[in-house]
Amino acid sequence: YVFVTFAYDDGDVLRNNVVRFETKPRTFSIEPAGQTTFTQVFASDESAPSHQIGPCQVDGEYLFVSVGDGEKLIFSQVVDSTLGKILRMTVDGQPVPDSPFYTDGDPAKPSSYVWAMGLRNPFGLKTVDGRVFVADNGPTLDRFLEARAGTNYLWDGSDWSIGSNAELVLMPSVGVVQLDRYPAGASLFPEQYRRSFFLALVVISFATIS
Repeated sequence: YVFVTFAYDDGDVLRNNVVRFETKPRTFSIEPAGQTTFTQVFASDESAPSHQIGPCQVDGEYLFVSVGDGEKLIFSQVVDSTLGKILRMTVDGQPVPDSPFYTDGDPAKPSSYVWAMGLRNPFGLKTVDGRVFVADNGPTLDRFLEARAGTNYLWDGSDWSIGSNAELVLMPSVGVVQLDRYPAGASLFPEQYRRSFFLALVVISFATIS
């Protein structure tokens, strides 16, 4: 499977989505053997030109997906919305019964997918042995956190909230756009970097030309 996250034009609004492409291992092809879209999971929420769906990662039997608040911060702490969340689902896009806000098996009920809430723009996502780590971008602060099951990370539009429940706060904001972890058994970098997280940053510079 190859999973792709994206936002698409659904008439007059943008919506988030995931598509799973299927291929036969060790076989080259320019066409997938099959594909499955998870449209129903995200159908109840509007996205935006910014703060859209972000990275996803398979960990064991589950797919974790990060979703920005769609520039509608009020929904970040609403459990019946996919916005501002870390979602967990099966690789078939179905809800997992032991998820913290599970309601039933209906894929149209966002609460059954919510792993953690209260996020603004979680650009970075990395799972390590079932633990979920996130880099969340704020307006003037950024944070690095472990997204624990059922936890609210309290984004409400304030600097105070974007720093809540974080392992690390970056001030001023540096625009974390990717997150990865250097594994314990790797040998590319010196030993002191093993088991460390690396955060890739956006650097914006301005020049005046006269």
